[in-house]
Amino acid sequence: MSNVIAFPARPAEEPEPEEFGDLYEGPTPDIAPEGLTYTVGELAYLLNLSTSVTEQYLTEGVIPGSRIGGQWVASRKRLATWLDSLPREGGAW
Repeated sequence: MSNVIAFPARPAEEPEPEEFGDLYEGPTPDIAPEGLTYTVGELAYLLNLSTSVTEQYLTEGVIPGSRIGGQWVASRKRLATWLDSLPREGGAW
């Protein structure tokens, strides 16, 4: 990937993913800010899900995405719209 920036590390006070069980366990992905799509690994990291659950949600249509060349990707714009449409915990930010 060209023009890759490192995603910020988790703050030290947050629990590590293994404390939650089946969450994303891969290396921190490098996410290019100008990219038009997220990969399954990037989505798993951003949504704090395991890659298998992320792929399952993409397959079931829970997370909006498309298969391109046998790989799941999610449009950044569609993902942002989907996230904005989700109900907020407690009714407001």
